[in-house]
Amino acid sequence: MPDSRIGFEAAVSDAYGLPIVVTHLTSGGSAAGTRSQQIGKLTGWALGFGEPRILMGDFNVGPDGPEMRAIYSAYHDAWNDAVQMGKASGSATSKGSLRADDIFFAPGNALTLQSVDVIDTAVGGVQASDHLPVVATFTIR
Repeated sequence: MPDSRIGFEAAVSDAYGLPIVVTHLTSGGSAAGTRSQQIGKLTGWALGFGEPRILMGDFNVGPDGPEMRAIYSAYHDAWNDAVQMGKASGSATSKGSLRADDIFFAPGNALTLQSVDVIDTAVGGVQASDHLPVVATFTIR
């Protein structure tokens, strides 16, 4: 991938070999072109793992970024689906005022979203990271 960014895939054996792909795309407002290249390579590579599959990570751009169109055309957005189901908790933003950390999924016939939580990790007013954890719960059959 451009800019030395990586995609990593792990198959979860206790979840029928469910492939989970994790990424961290280039940051910065002027990096949309680089992120578009990264997303193109990432989505093409991830297709090889079949369905169902989960794609998650720090995309360093909000859902309205034009470079995200390729992901939205191939995946369900776990946060949006959970909001529609009334099963989302916490703030939609995971990094300051930006929704940069996302979980997407290609459900196939075996993956069902149950809920999504963005977790406030503050202890004594101090966050554990500059990003809040995003947790999606799925049922797989």
